[in-house]
Amino acid sequence: MKVDLDFSYRSYEKILRELINNNYVCSLIGDGETTGKLLYLRHDVDTDFLGVLPLATIEHSLGLKSTWYFLPDCPIYNMCSDNLRRIIRRLSEMGHQIGLHIDATQYGSFQEMVDSIESQYAFLSSFLPISRTLSFHKPASWLLNDVTIPNWVNAYQKEYYSDVVYVSDSNRREFWKEERLSRAIDENRLLTLLTHPLWWKKVSLSSTELFEYTCKVLGCDAVGAYLKATCKVYSQLEPHLLVETNDH
Repeated sequence: MKVDLDFSYRSYEKILRELINNNYVCSLIGDGETTGKLLYLRHDVDTDFLGVLPLATIEHSLGLKSTWYFLPDCPIYNMCSDNLRRIIRRLSEMGHQIGLHIDATQYGSFQEMVDSIESQYAFLSSFLPISRTLSFHKPASWLLNDVTIPNWVNAYQKEYYSDVVYVSDSNRREFWKEERLSRAIDENRLLTLLTHPLWWKKVSLSSTELFEYTCKVLGCDAVGAYLKATCKVYSQLEPHLLVETNDH
């Protein structure tokens, strides 16, 4: 994989073209496709819902489909809002798949979590094109052990996680520089690529620039505190910068 890349939309397109040129074929999580040089494209929408359509449009222009996981109880966005409904419906029109991104830490038991997932799905699927697929938000180790959720496809099932080469940009990791990705391509291994809209912009930004931009554009006072609590990149950010950022 080329290393002269960054977190720009142009670079994201280059990465996808490189995979296409190496004969990868996209398969949606849960489709049941088992043959060929498969690529599972997946996105967790933790914060920046405004960054969804630019990435999805790039994929669509290349004939690719991906799965987008939204938090049903996100403190930054609301899946019931008109804006999110338009985004999710547009994703579906482009052939992408929409699933739920589940924060398991807020539940006292496994059954409580399952019951909540079913309730959230019953409500949201009544007006949004949501599939029965889910991923976990900042998953604990036990959630990575091929956990079965009845009647759901889990993005961390072994066929999408441990049985493939799993590549992620979590905490702004420059995955395209990792030798294991190049080796996987050379060895024709199946791939899962997880990206987060938060990191990718028209022009690649520094971590600090991205923090300020995100807080300003999303227009939510909670963004700064949320990013500090959930992203290692921002966990040590100076308090005065957080205050200044929220004043934009």
